[in-house]
Amino acid sequence: MKLEQVDTVEIERGNPPATFKFVRDAKDVWRMTEPVAARADASAVKAVVDALYKVRPTAAPDLRSDPAAHGLAPPSLRVTLRGGGQASTLHVGDIPLPGKIAYVNTSSRSRPIAVPVAELAALFKDGSRKDGAAGDLAKGANDYRVKQVFAVDSRTGGDDVTAIKLTSKGKELALAKSATGWQFTNPAGWGDAAAVGELSSTNPSAITGVRALLNTIVNLQASTTDDFIDKPGELKEYGLNGDNPDLIRVELKEKDGVTETAIIGKKQDAPAPTAPNTPLAPLPPPKYYVKLEGSNTVVRVNPPPTMDGLVSAIANPDPLRDRDLVKDSDKNRFDAIDITVSGQVTKLRKTGGQFGSWKLYGGPNDPQDANPEVIRKLLDLVTQSHVVKDFPATNDANFTPAETRAEIKLWVDGIKVDPKSDAKDTKAEPKVEGPPIVLQFGKKDAEGIYVRRTLTTE
Repeated sequence: MKLEQVDTVEIERGNPPATFKFVRDAKDVWRMTEPVAARADASAVKAVVDALYKVRPTAAPDLRSDPAAHGLAPPSLRVTLRGGGQASTLHVGDIPLPGKIAYVNTSSRSRPIAVPVAELAALFKDGSRKDGAAGDLAKGANDYRVKQVFAVDSRTGGDDVTAIKLTSKGKELALAKSATGWQFTNPAGWGDAAAVGELSSTNPSAITGVRALLNTIVNLQASTTDDFIDKPGELKEYGLNGDNPDLIRVELKEKDGVTETAIIGKKQDAPAPTAPNTPLAPLPPPKYYVKLEGSNTVVRVNPPPTMDGLVSAIANPDPLRDRDLVKDSDKNRFDAIDITVSGQVTKLRKTGGQFGSWKLYGGPNDPQDANPEVIRKLLDLVTQSHVVKDFPATNDANFTPAETRAEIKLWVDGIKVDPKSDAKDTKAEPKVEGPPIVLQFGKKDAEGIYVRRTLTTE
């Protein structure tokens, strides 16, 4: 069979053999079907397939024709590849000192041959022992499993995630990603969420941006093969029972529409106390029990440094709110600004694209050139990073009387150039289309100034 036809890998280890089976589906995703149903580490399975197609015989001075002389009757390790209606099996027997060669034969050739162990490294555990029966040195089923709870690629920081929902103790935090960034869907009306927030100097575990939230979730993973608990029985033992008030439910939706849901239970019980007069060694933080919906496996995961921040973010998601008054990424796209102070309106319009010039409109001698430095300072002011201190409750008293209120309207790509009309009247005020960002500046006190921001949609 051709390499690309291989869609099933079966590994039999030991005598009597324990069988691991991996199947590639129509989406080119490898899954373990035996001894349990679980996601497989595709790179680990593919490495085995590639190795069997590349391995070549090598010289061995003590090679004998009797399979039993080299641990091949029966072999302690068998690897079968299937695909395209065909199958072929490699038998691996003894690996003698110094662990450089392995004796093998195949389902079509019983006579032993020697091959370099290095070329079959994908089948073996990393360890100090290099010789013995191949089955004793081979990887176990859990070595081929994905260590992460969620299938999201942790290397991308969750870039493929389009929605997040976390619930705990009757509270819900929900976020969705659009073309312009992340927004809150619950609490409703909270607007944008910060992609990257300001780090807290007093609480290193605090989650202050969606990136940190995603990193916390997608990095939930087992650290050893012993962290998988298959067929766990009573879930209450792990704090994963539905009536556990401290249960955390996490939903991730990816751009392909697939949604994965996991529940996070209690911490692993602390180890037994050491004997008296025994030197105390620093203990690692206790692991959490996590279970993916649809799976019959509980996973012990190392808590990320921001694990406590995850619980706090559900209870109070305020630190996740976007602290930018206006996005800095829009600074060079603003082409129309209306400034109203005490009822007087100043209109600024920019023509000629990003590198065009600003002009004043509305006065008796307009249009006239505007001061670009003043406009630059204005835009720097409203787009400065993390300028918002907090989000107080709405109170109209902070914005009265209206006649003393200052207001700025900003349009992003609001001027639509019409070559025909512009050619007829070069002094005409450019037409502005679309909704503006509206900033109303109200009362000022020792803490700062109140600003009401309106982000309208068409």
